[in-house]
Amino acid sequence: MNRRQLLESLTSAVVATLAPAISMAQQNDRAGVGTFSSTIDPGLQRRVEVTGAIAPKVRVVATTAQLSAALKAAVDDETIVLQSGDYGHYTISGRNFGSYVTLRSEQPKGAVFQSLSVLNSSRLRIDGVRVSSPSNGSQGSKVTNIENSQHIDFLNCETHGLMDDDYSGHYGLFVLNCQDIVIRKNYVHDVHNGIALFSTTRLTVAENQVDYIGTDGFKFAGLTDFLIENNVSGGRYFPAPDDHCDFIQGQGSSTNGVLRGNVHLPITAGAATCQGVFVADGLYDNIVIEQNIVCTGMANGIVIDGGPTTKNIVRNNTLINAPRLVHDGTFIRIVGAGTDSKNIVCGTTGSITANGITAQHTKPGGAAYYDRLFTNARRGLGITLQDLRPIAGSAADFGSGMGAEQRLYQLLNP
Repeated sequence: MNRRQLLESLTSAVVATLAPAISMAQQNDRAGVGTFSSTIDPGLQRRVEVTGAIAPKVRVVATTAQLSAALKAAVDDETIVLQSGDYGHYTISGRNFGSYVTLRSEQPKGAVFQSLSVLNSSRLRIDGVRVSSPSNGSQGSKVTNIENSQHIDFLNCETHGLMDDDYSGHYGLFVLNCQDIVIRKNYVHDVHNGIALFSTTRLTVAENQVDYIGTDGFKFAGLTDFLIENNVSGGRYFPAPDDHCDFIQGQGSSTNGVLRGNVHLPITAGAATCQGVFVADGLYDNIVIEQNIVCTGMANGIVIDGGPTTKNIVRNNTLINAPRLVHDGTFIRIVGAGTDSKNIVCGTTGSITANGITAQHTKPGGAAYYDRLFTNARRGLGITLQDLRPIAGSAADFGSGMGAEQRLYQLLNP
């Protein structure tokens, strides 16, 4: 059994639990993970041609040249169906519509691009394609790139670098200088950085999965009015010795945001060196961080940098320290003004108060010992959501209002 097969077998329980909650039909081969149904009704085009009024116009294309011609001729509310095939390195530039024009793969992931860029465009929806780079790229290269655009939806897609255990290059999905962007239900893997979001207003990033990552799963800076919700780390990170690894990293001032319901459970040792939600290197205001579930060997479970008058809220998160890997505790650190309530963190001394729980895994006879709160939280690498099922009647039980118990219940009871 090679290393990848071993890692795949370790995570089977994680995938089985998470897949229904994020609506992903995942498979053991990661090239098949994240298959979403976006099949076109085969009768749709015919009905349009016959009646001219029942549904928006549908164009079917099979080559790059046909796709370019269809985009040039497209009108509002139109759908362009891409038959299976290789559409190469492709850029959509300067295409602006009054209402959404949809590009949809006829078969999920059947339409394949080697790279895909959307530049200076508006009201485009891309659904169900695969963007598969034939190279490892560089640290600044992008597999999927959205820049200087408005009202762009990127849905149900897969984007990745070369699948050769080299994670040194590429952003998987890169967004810059945009407004009104939706990134939902995508699978990003085999890249240096997963999903990167910069200088964008009104942004939703939800129900995506990142896996086989070199450094950061998600990173952002310069965002306003944003939601990063219910995203999942597959748990396989492979940082280089000098890499600083994060599940979600804020690296530049942002305002009016919510980071909610995101899950990071480590499988590889590299994933256990990832800090959880590390929102630093800037001034953040009016940020809510809640219902996130993070297991790491690092001390920094959640960090947020604010100022004297910022209104940041960190509440109802569950931070599990993976024993005997790096540090003995995993904590929350709020710089500047902000509130911390009803969180579960981990330290060397346990305690249970009305405002939160500090769990511990070093003193079996001490307060808030892992085994009295969770089914198997001491597992470390390969930990699953089932391992975090709370002990009935404990301070962390469902309905207790402690930690991310609401999100955990949702994931365990899809």
